[in-house]
Amino acid sequence: TPSSYYMNKVTAAELPADGIEMTGLTVGSPYYFVVAAKLTDGTYTKATILSFTPEMDLGNFIYATDDNGNENAAWVAAKPVVTANVQTVGDFTTVTWNVTVPEGFVAKTACFSEDYLTDYPTAKDKVQFVLTYPYIDVFDVVAGENYSQFYASKGYNVYTVVCDAEGNYYETYVTELNITGGFGV
Repeated sequence: TPSSYYMNKVTAAELPADGIEMTGLTVGSPYYFVVAAKLTDGTYTKATILSFTPEMDLGNFIYATDDNGNENAAWVAAKPVVTANVQTVGDFTTVTWNVTVPEGFVAKTACFSEDYLTDYPTAKDKVQFVLTYPYIDVFDVVAGENYSQFYASKGYNVYTVVCDAEGNYYETYVTELNITGGFGV
């Protein structure tokens, strides 16, 4: 029904030469682009359907290892320093951490369960997840600032995504916390 999607009627003259811009899409969510033309006799052509999932522009993505399995020097040079403190009181575990990134880099950081990443198999998928998933708290790294995750449990780690001045993103840095208990465990 027209109420369940966004419809836009355009004439051939209104179609931009460089494509149609879509805004407000959610990265990682599947979408369908459906096009049908109205003919001069008032009938419509068969709809053409394109399915797609928007992805972030991760620039010249930097992997942790090269094709031979060796640690990538650029990834090592961008590596943040994460200091984490795990405090458990009864069934409740709180993680407090801070992040220091090398000069010339910016980062975002979050603490969540590794279970969230099971549906995100590639390094790029994981970065996009950390940057866009709406149900985890992701923090912009600010020098000297501490971040907290309450109700952490077994499987929680600190994930940090680094970006350089050219807009290139780096494979996620994972700081393992080795929490053995926690709420609900």
